[in-house]
Amino acid sequence: MKTALIPLMVLLLMLAGCGEEKTAKTAEQPAHETAETSAGQTVKKTVDHTVDAVKEKAAEVVDAGKEVAAEAVESVETAAKDVEAEVTDMAASAETKVSEATQEATATGSALLTGLTEKAQSVTETQTTAQTAAGDMVAQAEDTAAAATSAITPPKTVVIENNYGNVTLPHAFHGKTYGCPTCHGDKTPGPFELGKATAHVLCKDCHKENNGPTKCSGCHKK
Repeated sequence: MKTALIPLMVLLLMLAGCGEEKTAKTAEQPAHETAETSAGQTVKKTVDHTVDAVKEKAAEVVDAGKEVAAEAVESVETAAKDVEAEVTDMAASAETKVSEATQEATATGSALLTGLTEKAQSVTETQTTAQTAAGDMVAQAEDTAAAATSAITPPKTVVIENNYGNVTLPHAFHGKTYGCPTCHGDKTPGPFELGKATAHVLCKDCHKENNGPTKCSGCHKK
């Protein structure tokens, strides 16, 4: 706007200078003709008209500048509002994505923790089962070993409890002298029921044949 006013001001100064020069010549030559005076008046009117036109144009330029400035301010404000709204939307979108990612990570972590806990419980139960099974196997092995040891190494004596008096059987002597089948038969040697009837038939008959005790007091000891 200032650039547009500078040429107008220069033009006004030039016209004003011309007017002063004409006035001075008129004063020095008062006897000039009326035509020259009319020409000066015409020039003055032209200058006045030009000044008015310049002022009007300047006012128009100022108004136009104000309108341009107002439009520029409005455009800047609108752009600022648009940018602010866009930034707000971006922030809200980012916040939503962060929240979703956090929830997903939490759910995944919870699922992993649950799976690990279940696996740990399963491993613990398996270990417990294995330990129980191992204990049972050890117990069975011990029983088997005891039975095998008992079969391999028979007791030296066997005490048969009886109300008339306990009978102490020299087991090792009988086994070595007469052999296991004599008492145990064809079955694998091991404990068997030896009641009164069985013992009297088995023991007394054998004692008679091999000069063993046949009287009650010979075997029963109170």
